[in-house]
Amino acid sequence: MAGVPFAAFIACITIVGLAVGLTTVLLYIIGLYSAHVFVGAWIGRKILGEGSGSGALLGRLALGLAILSAVKLVPWLGSIVVAIVVLWGSGAIAVTVYRRLRPVLATA
Repeated sequence: MAGVPFAAFIACITIVGLAVGLTTVLLYIIGLYSAHVFVGAWIGRKILGEGSGSGALLGRLALGLAILSAVKLVPWLGSIVVAIVVLWGSGAIAVTVYRRLRPVLATA
């Protein structure tokens, strides 16, 4: 988590790596924000249970994000929760991308 911005900054120093560095920083920021979505959806699913349809999914996501936003307002607890959410959500994104890109081997 800490090495990506540093490596992007190093890449931005050179003219050739400027596009790669800026793209990396933008994808890094998108990844940090979407980590909250993954964790918020998980919290909503744990509280309300499984649902069917996109309306139920959006409701669970909204509940989870509201809870995360409320917890982030607590002075000391908020920064700890943000760190945990970013690490946990980034891991969830990495596992999801890995499972989507991995080829499924058929049994003989």
